[in-house]
Amino acid sequence: MSGQPDPATEAYYRRIAALSLAIEQSARGGATQEVLEIAEAVNHHFAWEPFSGGAETPPDPIAAAGLECLRAATLQDLDLAIARLPVFPAVAQRALQMLMSSDWSGVELEAVASSDQKIAAELIGAANSGPSGARRSISTIAHAISYIGAARAARILYAASLRPLYSSAPLRPLWMHSLAAAQAARTLAESSRAADPDEAFLAGLIHDIGRLAMMMLPAAFQSRFEYLTRAGCEPFLAERMLSGFSHAQAGARALKGWRFPEPLVTAVEFHHQPEKTGDRLAAILFLVEHWSDAGEDVPSAARLRLALERAQLKESDLARLVPQQDRSIQALTYT
Repeated sequence: MSGQPDPATEAYYRRIAALSLAIEQSARGGATQEVLEIAEAVNHHFAWEPFSGGAETPPDPIAAAGLECLRAATLQDLDLAIARLPVFPAVAQRALQMLMSSDWSGVELEAVASSDQKIAAELIGAANSGPSGARRSISTIAHAISYIGAARAARILYAASLRPLYSSAPLRPLWMHSLAAAQAARTLAESSRAADPDEAFLAGLIHDIGRLAMMMLPAAFQSRFEYLTRAGCEPFLAERMLSGFSHAQAGARALKGWRFPEPLVTAVEFHHQPEKTGDRLAAILFLVEHWSDAGEDVPSAARLRLALERAQLKESDLARLVPQQDRSIQALTYT
C-alpha cells in the first residue's frame, strides 16, 4: 500500500476544495454554515442523483444555501444565449427532415445537397476522400451519391451542414468530439440493436450542441465556470451548480426551438442522466461519453450499469468498442 488516495478520492478532494473556495468568494454577507460543510452538502446533493430513480429531489437547506451563493445564470440568460446562436443551417433542417422519415430517395437527397453550393462541395470532396478512392475524380453530386451510397452520403451531408457552427478555433475540438461520438453511437446502435444506427449518428453529432449556448452565458458564469473546472470540478457538475441547468438541457431547449424531432431532443437532454428517461438512445449517448473518457461528469457506476442494461450491452462490449471509421466523415474534421 502506497498510502496514496485513489483517483476517485483525489477527484473528490479537488472538487470539495474548488467548491469551498468558490462559495467563500461568492457568499454575500458571509455564509451561515461552515464553508466546507456547505461544499460537502452541495456535492452530496448531486452525488445522490443516480440513485434517486429519476425523481427530482430538492437540495437540503445547507446545499440550497451553497447553490444560491454559486448561482451565476438563469433560464432567462439561457434563452437570450440561444437567441444569439447562429441560425441553424436550412440545409441541415431539410436533411434532418428527410433522414428522420421512413421513405426518402437518392433523388431527394441530391435536391437537398444541390440547394447549398458549399455543402455540395463538401459532399463531393468527402466522396473523393473515400478509403478505396474513385477510379476517376468525382465532380457531381449524383456521382458522389451513387459512388458512396445514399445512406452514407446523407450522413456526410448532415455532418457537413453542421460543421460551420463549429468553425471558430475554440469550438473545433468540440466538433472533433461530436464527429467521434456520432460514429461511436452508430456503431453501438448497430451492435446492440437498441436504436436506429442513423438516428444514433445524428444524435451523436448534436449531443453537445448546448455547449454553444453555455459559452454565451453572462461573464459571471464564465469566470466561475473556468475557475471551478480548472480547480478540478467536472464541467457538467459545474454548469448545474452555477445555473441550475446543463449543456444537455440547454441543447434540448435549443433543439425544441429549432423543431427537432422529439426522440433526438430527449436523447440530448438526458445523455448525462439516463436514469431520468427510459429512452435507449439517451443510454447509448451516455455510454459513448463514458467510452470516450471525455471527463465531463463525475463517473457513476450506477448510471453506467443502468445504461448498459437499457442498451442490452455488457461492460466488456463497451471495452471492445471500435467505432467504424468512415474516412469520408473524417474528411470533415478541422486540421
